[in-house]
Amino acid sequence: MTPLKPCYKLPIYLKAHPKLLFKTLRILLKNTLKTKCARKFLHCRLQLFDQKCRLGLRQNLWQSYLNLGSEKEVWPNSVMKMAKTNEHIVCDQFVKQHLNEMNIKFDQFTNELRIQLQSCPVTLLPLQSTLDQHLQEFVQIQQKYLATKMQYQLNRYQDMITEIDLFQTFSSFPLTSDQQTMIDRLMHLQEKQVLFYEDLQKLEARVTIDILPRSFDELEWFIAFDDYFPLIKDNIAVEFKQNRHKIIQESKRTWFNTYIDVYESQIAEVEHEYEMELHQFKLTNSSQSCLNNGITTLCQSFLNYINHRINRIKEEIAYEKIPIYKKKLLRAQRRSKSTNKTVTIKPNVIVDLIYHPFTDTQLAYLSRGPTYIRPNPSVFFPKKTLQKRINKEHDDTMAKIKTYMSNLKDLPNIPLSSPVYKSYSNQLRSCLTQSYMTFIPLIDQIRALRELKLVQSIRKKLIKYKLILRETDKSGVLHIGRAIDYERKAAEYRQTTGAYEELTSNPFDDIICTVTRLLNQLKSMKRISDWQRSKMNPVRKKTELAYMYFIPKPHKKATPLRPILNTIHAATKQISQYLDKLIRPLFDRFVRQTTIVDGGDLLDQLQKYIHKGFFKSTTLFITFDISNLYTMLPQEESLAVQGGK
Repeated sequence: MTPLKPCYKLPIYLKAHPKLLFKTLRILLKNTLKTKCARKFLHCRLQLFDQKCRLGLRQNLWQSYLNLGSEKEVWPNSVMKMAKTNEHIVCDQFVKQHLNEMNIKFDQFTNELRIQLQSCPVTLLPLQSTLDQHLQEFVQIQQKYLATKMQYQLNRYQDMITEIDLFQTFSSFPLTSDQQTMIDRLMHLQEKQVLFYEDLQKLEARVTIDILPRSFDELEWFIAFDDYFPLIKDNIAVEFKQNRHKIIQESKRTWFNTYIDVYESQIAEVEHEYEMELHQFKLTNSSQSCLNNGITTLCQSFLNYINHRINRIKEEIAYEKIPIYKKKLLRAQRRSKSTNKTVTIKPNVIVDLIYHPFTDTQLAYLSRGPTYIRPNPSVFFPKKTLQKRINKEHDDTMAKIKTYMSNLKDLPNIPLSSPVYKSYSNQLRSCLTQSYMTFIPLIDQIRALRELKLVQSIRKKLIKYKLILRETDKSGVLHIGRAIDYERKAAEYRQTTGAYEELTSNPFDDIICTVTRLLNQLKSMKRISDWQRSKMNPVRKKTELAYMYFIPKPHKKATPLRPILNTIHAATKQISQYLDKLIRPLFDRFVRQTTIVDGGDLLDQLQKYIHKGFFKSTTLFITFDISNLYTMLPQEESLAVQGGK
């Protein structure tokens, strides 16, 4: 893939992945594009459309600059930098000249496209009437990010104009020397606060790219103990390595939190001082009856200006200064000769291995955690698969809507025979089809393909080296361990508790039959009615065998495993749901006041506890750790107690 002109740099979507590019074009144009001549023609034409479209976006931006600049006599910093002056007349002439040059280039691209179309291959002649329209739409989709960037530049320019207008409104008030002094003081405090905010953002930016200040590395060198490492590369060595990593990471996090607390304290102190000064400023000027145009007071005009200015500066820090700061840090790191890898404070995947086969890229991907969703995972699905998903989602949604709308009690219901459902069904299917089938920018497709291959390579290594990837118990990160270690710890757990044994055969059919038989017996004994039996009967298609699995607890010594029993689709699920519906009101009636459901409920209960006056300086908070929860509940005794009552 070579550019038409040496000075033209091919965009990523035209050079990074040719196969993906032409695969998308085949679908878009509904043509096989088998000949090399056709593919070359399309690639050259896309280059011309790309340059023309980019130029069109720049034309729109500079035309907006001209319209606003001519009216407000204020020009963007980029224009003044290129014109090498801030004089209004010179900048106005420069923008007009630049627009004229772009118009000439735009006409040149239009002419080149017309000439190039004459060499259209025979295989593409049937598409000639709609070819350019499809290619233009394709290029516009690819340049979505560029359009967003230019819109941001225009918004920044408009914000600058608004700020100048607000300043002019504020400056129209006649100020005394005392008022000017107070205003200068308030502006100084706000700008001082912004400086602390920028330093805080820079520190957080360092964390995101794993380049901490040098003091953090010095802290690691001080803590790290490199004089000893177990000679035998076994579980003891792995535990030693993990403990060392935890100690360093926790120390760095404590140090980092100290930095954050200092910055936040400084920001809070300046904010408090600003609020006090502002309050005094309002009191001093509250007696003034002079209003500008009878609408805005001096205080309100000043607040409008300073708030807009500070928000603009913060946006500039977040979207302009911080990205540049990150690039400088990464560039300096690449130039650095040091190859030592330091412990980061970000949550990373935990690798319980002495040596591992994963690359830095794979580990970085896994460090995104279990909540990370791979972008556009369905983009490479076959069309039939996507159509099945659309049909399933459509049918499920329509079934729920019909059930709900046809059974309304408080409001008039909609009968199932109503034509409204068909109209809504067509609209829903159209929306789902557009959502699933719409083309996405090729850059997003390339990223999706890259991450898909990354996931596949990780899976292959997990299988090849007999490793297990699991989410940890509490820390919310992923953990990689050897399958043999999981099996050993699981066997130790079963042996220690004596509560479980490994099955040698599948008892699914026996369990279904047993539950069904017992329910039939209760029905024949008239203990339950026929509708109750139907309610509790297991549905074979929706029933699964209950199973146990383990998740690692790396926050504890030797990384023990926590057992999880998955019974959500067990044969007794229907029975449990029915009994819970019956017993829950009685349970809540007697023990709800002493039951804590979740963290939010804990805070509510604690607030009530405080209002009642029970919370004192002598109040103790006690936490305890339960091991082997399932075996510590005496089920037989519990049933005996229930029976006795």
